[in-house]
Order: sequence, then C-alpha cells, then structure tokens
Amino acid sequence: MNIIPSEIEKYCAKKLKYPIHTEVELKSAETSFRFVAGPVEHNGNLAIYLSGKEILDILDINGIIGKGSVIEKILRERQLNMDGKIHDQIYSTVAK
Repeated sequence: MNIIPSEIEKYCAKKLKYPIHTEVELKSAETSFRFVAGPVEHNGNLAIYLSGKEILDILDINGIIGKGSVIEKILRERQLNMDGKIHDQIYSTVAK
C-alpha cells in the first residue's frame, strides 16, 4: 500500500484548520514520517512521528483495511465513485 504525504497534509489542514507539513526520515532502516504543525517556514516543533507500519496499524484498528473492513464493503457493494470513497476513508482516518 502506498500513502501520499501531501494528501495527509491536505486532510489534516481541513480537519485542524491549520496547515501541516511532512518530513520523511530516510537514514533509518524503517522510513518514518514526521508530521509537523505549521508551514515549513515556521520551523514548528509540535510534531507526530509515524512509521509506515504504524499508519497501516491505524487503518487496521479503525476498520478501514483488513478483513470485513470499510474498504471491502465499498468494493463489495460496487458503489459509485469507489476510488474517491476509499481515498477519503484512508486519509480522513490518518488525519485524525
């Protein structure tokens, strides 16, 4: 599964009514994301660190992915705009 950091930023900004930016740690064995409050120019210090595994865990715990998940239901019911609904479920959940 791939995740688009700019989409997380967009959904967080909509939910929080405040911009965030994403930094990606490349030196460690496991890539991690640092979601920082405010635009990059502000050098914000309020941040949340998440690894790719933790993002997948958030989606799984919230029933978005996995067996019997929201995404499975959308795919099974062949709803209109399935891609948009799946996209919204993933990114609005991560933005929480």
